[in-house]
Amino acid sequence: MFFFKKYCSFNVSLKIFILVLFLFFSVNFYLFYKLIWLVGYVPNTAPVLAVQKNVEKGSNHGENIAKKQCVVSNLTTLYHNRITQLKRELSDFFQKTPNSAELPKRFNQFKETLIRSNPSNEAIEQIYFTNGQLIKVLKTATLLKASNSGRGSQLKLLLQLSNNITAIFKPKWYRTNEVINGSVYSGKDRHYGEVVAFYLSILFDFKKVPVAAIRKLNINELLLVSDQALLETFISKNNYTCFYGVCHYCSPSDLLCSESNILEGTAIIFVSFDNKLKLIRHPWGRTYKCKSLAKWETDNKYCTYVRNSKFYSKKQNAALFFDLVDASIFDFLIDNGDRHHYEYVESSGVPRMIFFDNGKSFGNPYVDHIDILAPLYQCCLLRNSTWNTLLHLRGGNLSYWLRKLMAADPDLVIDEKHFIALERRLLLIFTVLKDCFKRKGMQNVILN
Repeated sequence: MFFFKKYCSFNVSLKIFILVLFLFFSVNFYLFYKLIWLVGYVPNTAPVLAVQKNVEKGSNHGENIAKKQCVVSNLTTLYHNRITQLKRELSDFFQKTPNSAELPKRFNQFKETLIRSNPSNEAIEQIYFTNGQLIKVLKTATLLKASNSGRGSQLKLLLQLSNNITAIFKPKWYRTNEVINGSVYSGKDRHYGEVVAFYLSILFDFKKVPVAAIRKLNINELLLVSDQALLETFISKNNYTCFYGVCHYCSPSDLLCSESNILEGTAIIFVSFDNKLKLIRHPWGRTYKCKSLAKWETDNKYCTYVRNSKFYSKKQNAALFFDLVDASIFDFLIDNGDRHHYEYVESSGVPRMIFFDNGKSFGNPYVDHIDILAPLYQCCLLRNSTWNTLLHLRGGNLSYWLRKLMAADPDLVIDEKHFIALERRLLLIFTVLKDCFKRKGMQNVILN
């Protein structure tokens, strides 16, 4: 009231000046607020331990198109808070660099495969998952034929190369320093994620990820060897040669265009198991619906439900259950929250999970989606071999040895922020295990 009376006593010019000043600051404040709301600002200085929100899967490769608040699992929030509290207690243990000969041994074994000419003493499945010599073949072998892959929902090509090699080609959609915002499964596949996943599997000695390498295709050569179905999707736009392929989400409005006639992507060895490969839904798969949670997100005893299920209760499938736990650790490190199904093959009578499709990885180095680790923190069970590998990787060994392995592919580059994220997520894995040890005892968690 006092201000209003004071305002009325001013002359007309001063009144107009004050009114304009007020409107100026009000409009600017409103525009600033709307800008922050629209871009969803995430500071680059502090990583986020995310409670994953389910969002509707849109038509554009699973990108987050929902603008409404989605259901968040209370169980995920509970583990998120518990792990945040325990994280501080592990800093000294995590920073210690172990005196280990195991990682150099795995590195040297891989280096030997780079020059080995005939790895015929290995089982055929192991050749394709460990033979470093295939890297050179994938990068340089002559392209004989190209066609649509027909596998999955995104654009992929099937390449026939010399040396009797077949490869899946995932094209480059993003720069390696580009941050993918939104849900954990937002955006298209990151081609470099497939290659980094292969090298990470070597560190873990998993032998579950197919050999992958950065490959650069000449667009004119690709045109010459493409089959008719693929050729029909090629068009010229703004003096660029573009194509869109054939897949679930492929369309003329979503073109892939070459830069200077060079098309970069990742070539992944196509592994044939003579129709012995079996596909099964991942028990910790997401619903991809904004208002609907999966059973594992609401049931605190979900792990018991899985282990007692008809499939996983069979003695011969016990290894697959522990593969799921290994996969959760692997996927959490690379930030792959899109493993809705998985494939397995019987090797020497024992089913073995294969880590195909690792492209939805390395999207956002500032966010850690803790619910990817649900099989680990709900079951609190882990192979002794995986536990020992985790111990070897702490103290900076993870990023150090991963860099050395990645040097085998000179074209492979990822942003430094992703190495920082890998080390941070490894600490969170130890934090989850510490929580398990507190609740169940280490002897009941780490099993041979």
